Amino acid sequence: MIITVLSSAAAMYRNVIVPLDGSPFAERALRAATAIATRRHAQLVLIRVHDTHPHLVFQPPSWEELVRDEERAYLERQAANLLAGGCTNVTWRALEGVPEHVVSSCAADSPDAVIVMSTHGRTGIRRTWLGSVADAIVRHTTSPVLLLRPDLHEPSRTEPLFENVLVALDGSGMAERVLTHAMAFAETFGAGLLLFRAAPASHTSPAYEYLRAVRAMCVAQAPSITVTIEVQATGDPGEAIQIRARRLERPLIALGSHGRGVSRYVFGSVADEVLRGKPQALLMIRSPAGVPLPPSGDMLALKNGAAPTV
Repeated sequence: MIITVLSSAAAMYRNVIVPLDGSPFAERALRAATAIATRRHAQLVLIRVHDTHPHLVFQPPSWEELVRDEERAYLERQAANLLAGGCTNVTWRALEGVPEHVVSSCAADSPDAVIVMSTHGRTGIRRTWLGSVADAIVRHTTSPVLLLRPDLHEPSRTEPLFENVLVALDGSGMAERVLTHAMAFAETFGAGLLLFRAAPASHTSPAYEYLRAVRAMCVAQAPSITVTIEVQATGDPGEAIQIRARRLERPLIALGSHGRGVSRYVFGSVADEVLRGKPQALLMIRSPAGVPLPPSGDMLALKNGAAPTV
């Protein structure tokens, strides 16, 4: 049984990074990002990346400079609007390069950063680059990423963004990496914390024992958070996580993943299934490269009473 020692949630998030592409769709992430930055006394960082991929049609340097000027002006307007709305610590950065690489590097260079962005949550042709870039950022960065689907019902400004944080655990230290972040979000928004584990029917007893131990650690770390546990006997943890989240009011799913390999499609079976399931809000964190992976599949189930690796 692996139980990660939790770090202090109160000290987290000194930088809240929001990638923007100039579209109202991307701007829908600003409400959540502003709330996190304000309540955590963090700096809100707006980023716009000028994509330096070769264009299909040649554009003269003068045109490229006009585009860059407009991108900088856009960020300046967004920052001014947020400052006028009461957000006191806003900055912006106009950068260049491959968007997912630039955003990931910016997060890596920013102390205690969290990335907040809108996503379509689907594959195929997308209206803006954020659909595909969000997918790639999750696979590149080891910073926590909050993905939001703004096409669903958005609560009014007087309602909480999240009322329940479902933490998907499988008994591995890799999955437990998201615990501290999930607790920080629960504290920030006054949400309840549900520790959830999907396990084979023959392993529900050790799964409950594990979750009780994790719950005790969470309560000791943050007594103000209401923490509950739940085990579901199933052979499909990804589907179980999604179904359980849909039964919660304003849910946020939190999970860790291994991001194994170099392919953008090799991410971790359960994490990828949940991501493709279009959750309303998803908090993800990937294990750093070089961190040994725990056993997966049946070996992990036999060892820890766990479902396949998230």
